[in-house]
Amino acid sequence: EGASGAGRAGPPPKRLKMTEEQHPTSPPLSSPAPLPEVISLLSWWSATSSLDQRRLLLDLRPSSELTKQQQQQHQQRRSLSHPSLTIASLPLDQVKARSFELPARHVQFSILVSADDDDVGKNGVVMSSIQRATQFLLYPDRVASNKNRKFRPWKVQFILVANDVLWKEANELNILHPAATGTNKVVSPSKLPLPRLWEADGMVRNVLLPLLHTHRQSNNNDRMCIWDMASGAGRDAVFLAEELLSSAIRTFATTAKDDNPNDTSSSTSTSRWLHVAAIDQRYNARQSKIVQDFFERRGVGHISSVVKANLSKWDIMRDILSAEDRKDSERSVTNVLYCVRFFIRSFVQSMAKCSTLGGGTIFAISHFCIAKQGDSWTWDHPNPDTVLERNELRDLFTCPINAGSSTGTSSTDEAWEVLHDEIALDSDHGRTMIHFVARKR
Repeated sequence: EGASGAGRAGPPPKRLKMTEEQHPTSPPLSSPAPLPEVISLLSWWSATSSLDQRRLLLDLRPSSELTKQQQQQHQQRRSLSHPSLTIASLPLDQVKARSFELPARHVQFSILVSADDDDVGKNGVVMSSIQRATQFLLYPDRVASNKNRKFRPWKVQFILVANDVLWKEANELNILHPAATGTNKVVSPSKLPLPRLWEADGMVRNVLLPLLHTHRQSNNNDRMCIWDMASGAGRDAVFLAEELLSSAIRTFATTAKDDNPNDTSSSTSTSRWLHVAAIDQRYNARQSKIVQDFFERRGVGHISSVVKANLSKWDIMRDILSAEDRKDSERSVTNVLYCVRFFIRSFVQSMAKCSTLGGGTIFAISHFCIAKQGDSWTWDHPNPDTVLERNELRDLFTCPINAGSSTGTSSTDEAWEVLHDEIALDSDHGRTMIHFVARKR
């Protein structure tokens, strides 16, 4: 989840590259991971039946894979479907470029590969789909910026091969499901949110999203602009866009059915009240396209944008917000600013004291934090200078507007209301994080 932390001053620190998983304290990889077992669907279904978690399956087949016989018979591309199964499609030839859509490296999952003929792989070597998939997922040869640390392999548990036997067994298990052929690039709004094997940050998922749902219910005439600062690959931004859009569509469908059964209005009206922006100073033309394509694939391109901006100074972000506010003079705008594993003290301090931010503005952050006041940071990453003190954010955002005034202050003088302030553990290494949310009064 998220990216590495930032320093006190200067430009925002680099997050890991978009095509690399973000586990900065991973140990060096001393030996290749063992090859997972190639297993039948019946055996896989039985072996994973006792798991407390959902079955996770990465479908690496080409998105339009159909045999000549299937094409002649006008058959649909086959897939699997079951309430306990999450299956996400990521064509094998796109895995490296889209590895940010893979599960976190500590999450166990299985892969489904084509029963295809041998294909030409690296350096002209003939390779099967299984060899190509395992070469990337299990034998990483890419070296991080730290020359002494290599990337860990992904935790692939089993390999399934999409042959006739598998589809026969799927039919026996009653989990055979026809899937779209992939020729239509437009995602139906009714399908949102799409299946995903990656997860958004815990704060975004469990704290910010419920808050935004509640806000939307009570302020349904407002326009909501969500700003993911130092967004990187954009997973958190995509997550919020999908979840909020799908919720709005369900609400709209229910209302339309009750009020007018013949109402066929589309979800495009959502763009009038919701906009999600991924912001990062490293977005050149190529990286911007990667993130925008991600939005498009997930069906939320019409309510999103990608912005290149230097986030080392609050004034730059303040000007971006002002420009967005001027676009819609007919309705109130609620700005939601959040960041995950990104923190620059001078930026946040200036934002907290900014008098031009409108009432209702929401700020949320998930970042490394010392668990208890007076304790010290014991992890080797990130640098202690980038780690928050336990009460640092609460003290900053509850500081009275006229603090230091000779007239004295009261609690009503506080510019921000703290909505959430708790310590949590990160999902990969158990480091302590703060999940903090405040709203401008």
